[in-house]
Amino acid sequence: MTKFFQFILTIYSSIVVIYAYTDPSELNPQLVKRFEYKLSFKGPHLAFKDGTVPFWTFGGSAIASDEQVRVTPSIRSQKGWIWSKNTMTADNWLLDVKLRVTGRGRVGADGMAIWFTEKAGVEGPVFGSNDLWKGVGVFLDSFDNDALQNNPIIAVMVNDGTKTYDHQHDGSGQIQGSCIRDFRNKPFPIRLKIEYVNQGLTIYLNNGITQDDNAFEYCTRIDGVQLPKTGYLGVTAATGGLADDHDVLEFMTTTYSDKQALAQNQAATDEQAKKYKEEYEKYEQELKKQQDDYKKEHPDMTTPYNEKNLYESEYDREFRTILEGQDQIRSSLTSIDKKMLELLGRVERLAVTTGTQQQIVGQGGSGVPADVARIQDVNRVINSNTDMTRTIQSYAQVLTDLQQKVNHIQTSINNQRPIGTGQQVVTPNIDGTVVNEIRELVRMIKSETNTLLHKSSTQVTCPTVTGGNNSSCVGTFTFIGAIIIQIVVLVGSEANSASKEQQEIDEKKIKQQKYQELEKLEFRPLYLDAQATTPMDPRVLDQMLPYMTHLYGNPHSRTHAFGWESEKAIETAREKVAKLINADPKEVVFTSGATESNNIAVKGVARFYKEKKKHVVTTQTEHKCVLDSMRVLESEGFKVTYLPVKKNGLIDLKELDSVLTPDTSLCSVMMVNNEIGVRQPIKEIGKLCRSKKVFFHTDAAQSVGKIPIDVNEMNIDLLSISGHKIYGPKGVGALYIRRRPRVRLDPIQTGGGQERNIRSGTVPTPLVVGLGAACQVSQQELANDEKRIAQLSKRLIDGITQRCTNVILNGDPESRYPGCVNLSFAYIEGESLLMALKDIALSSGSACTSASLEPSYVLRAIGADDDLAHSSIRFGIGRFTTEAEVDYTIEKTVEHVKRLREMRTKMSDAICQLMDDIEGLCKRCYHLQKSNNDMYDYIKEDQQLQEYIDENEKIIEKYHQKINEIFQLIKDNNNQQGEIHWSPIAIDYKKKEEEEKRLCDEKKKKLIEHSTNPEQVTSDDKGVYL
Repeated sequence: MTKFFQFILTIYSSIVVIYAYTDPSELNPQLVKRFEYKLSFKGPHLAFKDGTVPFWTFGGSAIASDEQVRVTPSIRSQKGWIWSKNTMTADNWLLDVKLRVTGRGRVGADGMAIWFTEKAGVEGPVFGSNDLWKGVGVFLDSFDNDALQNNPIIAVMVNDGTKTYDHQHDGSGQIQGSCIRDFRNKPFPIRLKIEYVNQGLTIYLNNGITQDDNAFEYCTRIDGVQLPKTGYLGVTAATGGLADDHDVLEFMTTTYSDKQALAQNQAATDEQAKKYKEEYEKYEQELKKQQDDYKKEHPDMTTPYNEKNLYESEYDREFRTILEGQDQIRSSLTSIDKKMLELLGRVERLAVTTGTQQQIVGQGGSGVPADVARIQDVNRVINSNTDMTRTIQSYAQVLTDLQQKVNHIQTSINNQRPIGTGQQVVTPNIDGTVVNEIRELVRMIKSETNTLLHKSSTQVTCPTVTGGNNSSCVGTFTFIGAIIIQIVVLVGSEANSASKEQQEIDEKKIKQQKYQELEKLEFRPLYLDAQATTPMDPRVLDQMLPYMTHLYGNPHSRTHAFGWESEKAIETAREKVAKLINADPKEVVFTSGATESNNIAVKGVARFYKEKKKHVVTTQTEHKCVLDSMRVLESEGFKVTYLPVKKNGLIDLKELDSVLTPDTSLCSVMMVNNEIGVRQPIKEIGKLCRSKKVFFHTDAAQSVGKIPIDVNEMNIDLLSISGHKIYGPKGVGALYIRRRPRVRLDPIQTGGGQERNIRSGTVPTPLVVGLGAACQVSQQELANDEKRIAQLSKRLIDGITQRCTNVILNGDPESRYPGCVNLSFAYIEGESLLMALKDIALSSGSACTSASLEPSYVLRAIGADDDLAHSSIRFGIGRFTTEAEVDYTIEKTVEHVKRLREMRTKMSDAICQLMDDIEGLCKRCYHLQKSNNDMYDYIKEDQQLQEYIDENEKIIEKYHQKINEIFQLIKDNNNQQGEIHWSPIAIDYKKKEEEEKRLCDEKKKKLIEHSTNPEQVTSDDKGVYL
């Protein structure tokens, strides 16, 4: 039974008694903390290349490595030690030791010890060190020599140099303090804080169950400990018939000095700091020189590398999950224990209060004090008060109704009016039932009042007190408390109703607040352009980072580990890409992107088979890189057929069958169009090409990782992949090239012959790893992405089309990828809508041709006119698009479409008005010009007529300038790039004006000639001169 209670006590103390360790310098401001680097060691670079540890010496079975010191390995009957070369002189100090004890068995042996002794220890029987030491030893004893089942244990023994450690009984009669803790085989290293302040030795333990560095628990404390003023620090360990690995990862020493003593020694401290600085600089220079010499002498030597340490195994992951769950349970139990202690405290206080009251009752000789009312009496008074309040409220309502009916009768009486000259009056028809009802109400009020008075006088009487004087049963404080409770209830009711109203108001504002938050985004609009590019998935970046920092080897350098690890990473990525499309990894070639993949596929196949076949086929809606590659082949003498598409964007399989001839070497069709999202019948096209013995290439940049693809089932011979379209890095892609039946092609880039001599050049390891990770994540998320993006797409289309008229969905509504939504908004310009939706990242077409002012060739190919093509907007929905972003996009799109259409209507009215003004100006110009022409026939040295003609010409010039200004205004405001045309009426008058001006100029010229040569004036010209 004793062992059972001891076990329960151990579990309770390890779970509940947890401390967040506080540094002594924080508790005592007079203490100044100083880190002693010559008395400390930790990894990395713990040991020099010669195996020594700076400022420390070790021996026996101890082994020093880059990360830790293994004091003893898991070999039987071994002893090891490590001691500081320098002494520690301080009255107060702290040791922070991180260590790990691991072994195969359930029981370990013997243990390890942490020492502070006057002299450095030598190999001996006490955990690897000598006996009869002078100082303190902290023992981590893992073997139960005395068979008391009290191990593993952490024990403290202070020795003055005269005591011999009783190893057979685990020093049970000699240790001054201890705590039973299992420190073997923990998932994380354990940490010991050994604090010696003001002659008090305290030990705290972090048991290695959690990663929390502050999860220390109290172990033991010893007061009045006399230790040497100067001593050495050390760690020793020993094994016996059983063996464990005893590792020390960190040994950190901190000393605490008094501020006053520190101020007195400030000068010596500064001189010592200067000395330390010079020593460190000298040491740093020597270390750098040694490193450089070593690199020159051993250029091929590398650091040993263990690949298993880079990846977390499935077992480790599950084990870590279990530990995290246990840690949470442990935290919850701690919190519950604190709450339980609070409740117990309250119960104790209540018990004390109750006992005091019972004593008072016993002295008074009565069960109820004289000045305290019983709870039943208080409840009866409160209930009666509540009934009275309700009755009074009902009486108030009855009196209100009575007052209304009395007013009605009074009004009726006042409306009596005399008839004729007699005294007889006509009384309005007053219903007798009203009077009877009033009488009944009065009688009821009297009856209820008497009942209430009787009830108040009989039932609501204060009970007499059984003992003491005859005071009221309800005391002053009780009555006031009841009133306060009633007020609180009334106020709470009002607050509840007010809170409900406020809740309704808040619910209405929630949606608006979401939109306002989205509108506050500065320079970071919502991203709905997933067809242009996609954001990198964080899981992809996590796999790329190691190959961007320390795993930087060239994958084609196969003479050392750096190259091997990079090559392995690339082959792993190749397998992930092949798995996504159900291909053989040997059929995947890495490129810089889909553009390069398309160029290699189209040009490479056509050029390789050009001696036998000179015909290739594609569609009019392909990506620009495919169309430009076809034009290059045309310049080389190939015949290219650009297959048209139907109005829904799909090709006609019968027409494709008709254009495939024995001279055709390649057919290239995009799987999912990048502008309108139409999905071509790839499986049927591949089957048709296979039957015609034509190689089939498809640009799958917009479909890989978004829809299921099986290159074997779809009869695909070449397939292009882009990394940044599937939430991977930019600058990397892949090309699938079938091996059976084998597809041959000419490389378009030559060099070192990498990637099966198809794409020469060093393969970028980080980018390829990112592409492989993106394919892996896409395969995992494919089903979820398809379902979610389809829902968001339907939400977007329905939300816009139901609230806006004249909106057209471009492309086939059924055979399409839902993440690409291309809509045309009639009567507005797409560029104007894009500028209005500045807080949403959208596109009016392909990202590669977004700078062009020409309408989309894809929309033209499906039969859309230029106006609808100019008014199209592409919405790209991706993996990280949210419903809130879609709703916000709907609201803003509908708002700006309506606004732009209203502006266009107003602008059209203004243009019509300006056109009318132009017609009026043209008419006036014509009449003024005709008047000038007529006056030339009647001028006879009349200076006034000449001035009048000149004035008319100036007015005509002003009218022409005004007309040009109006035309420029129309062009600027209507954004028509100069496509404004004259009205027929204005054109007619303008032609007439030009004709009159021509005749006028001829007459003017003729008159000038006559004026210079009067003898040439004929009889027809008499009387007509200037």
